Amino acid sequence: MPNPNLLSELKDTLKKAAFQVVNKAEPQETHALLVEALVIVSRLEHREHEPSPPRAADEATVSSVAVAASGCGNLSLAEVNEVKKVRNRLRLWSRRPQQINARILTAFLNLRRSGLTHITEQSLRSELPSDLPFDSNYAQMKIIADRNHGKVFETDGDQVSIWAPVEADVREFERQTFGS
Repeated sequence: MPNPNLLSELKDTLKKAAFQVVNKAEPQETHALLVEALVIVSRLEHREHEPSPPRAADEATVSSVAVAASGCGNLSLAEVNEVKKVRNRLRLWSRRPQQINARILTAFLNLRRSGLTHITEQSLRSELPSDLPFDSNYAQMKIIADRNHGKVFETDGDQVSIWAPVEADVREFERQTFGS
């Protein structure tokens, strides 16, 4: 059964987008809301299509691969695959620092390196140029989905952090980006 909270969030987001279309609001704002709605749909689909738990014989293999891939406990097969995707994306982003995803992650790392301990989405957004399409790209960096940008961030309330399974890979990206 679909998560009622996600369905309610999706409904509210689509209402906001529809209201913006009717009022001929800024196209970027409407686009961001529609991308947010698509992210919610993706989350709903992900939950609906999560693979059934592995059989006992396969469980040890999946767990050992997950631990090796992440270094932090048991992960689902989707999470293990996401860690691999992020690892590849981070290598690409380190070679393309002007790419929007690289700029968002670098902004986060700059805030963290400056000593800020409570990083919010707003503080992250304010570190970047206002014309950068932040909302849609950031949304794609905090979900697991087939065509996302790679889950790098996690939110807890208004606090943004690095998703724990990719922390070591992000530290390597940081080392390559900042040279320390």
